[in-house]
Amino acid sequence: MSYKYQKQYRLPGYDYSQNRYYFVTICTKLKENVALQRSYYSGINPPFLIRNMNKPHKTKKKPKVILDISAGGIIYEKTKTEPKILLIKTEKRWTLPKDQIEKEESLKDAAKREVSEETGLKHLKTEEKIGQEHYFFKMEKEKNILHNKFVHYFLFKFVGKEKPKLQKEEGFVEFKWVSFRQAKKKIEYKETRKILEKAEEILKGPRQKNLLPNATSS
Repeated sequence: MSYKYQKQYRLPGYDYSQNRYYFVTICTKLKENVALQRSYYSGINPPFLIRNMNKPHKTKKKPKVILDISAGGIIYEKTKTEPKILLIKTEKRWTLPKDQIEKEESLKDAAKREVSEETGLKHLKTEEKIGQEHYFFKMEKEKNILHNKFVHYFLFKFVGKEKPKLQKEEGFVEFKWVSFRQAKKKIEYKETRKILEKAEEILKGPRQKNLLPNATSS
């Protein structure tokens, strides 16, 4: 009886009783697999193993690493009970104001420019550097680019009376003055929470009693 098979392929194997490689010819007929023949190879390496060994292995292309240096800060204002800091929110998460530095711009100047642009606050007094965070990330649209990111944070005291006016073209949709305890709950990333903890330690230091709401800006 003859059959018309839809597909035919070979499945390799090894017969331990005879110490020989073989392949089975498999045919597909009406969604059923039918084994027609087992063929043995003589020698150590049958043709299908030699072909696989000679086939070059695909190696992953190393990503291009780009150095990103940004600067930003924590803006705080003194209240009757405790300092409040300003958080801004994108559609996805709460964050601190920051962005890339410009050519020949110092970290301190870049930080003040960025926090002012993103929050709309102009009356800011630059205090001390808090620290930096470092991480790697990839953009969804960039297939083979890895960003090596450093963000330098400074402490800014808000000494004005204006309300924040967010930079909507950068995707910011909301702002909120919160305590450090609340901020650490809202911030998603561990490295950024460490920056908050350092800023809190600074404000709890010896100069805390001198944090007056009406200090002059610089």
